[in-house]
Amino acid sequence: MASAFAEPTKAAIEAADPTNPGLQPRPAIGIQFVDIPEFPDLGTQVSQDVSSAIAGKTSVKDALDKGQELAEDVAERYQKRSEG
Repeated sequence: MASAFAEPTKAAIEAADPTNPGLQPRPAIGIQFVDIPEFPDLGTQVSQDVSSAIAGKTSVKDALDKGQELAEDVAERYQKRSEG
């Protein structure tokens, strides 16, 4: 089933313009795409922590520290897999 999405996804990635990636103006050039399976989950977890900070349930520092820790854990696991 995923094969049905392969070509459209590839075409969208190849067509992305890093100097103009969306409808609204961007403060910096660039697009975001990381081709590892853990990336979407990491983004969700970090977004939830940032939302908690915005809601006052945690500090901004704690949310950012946790996000950094999560990203480092994913990077370490991915690196070990690619070396092994």
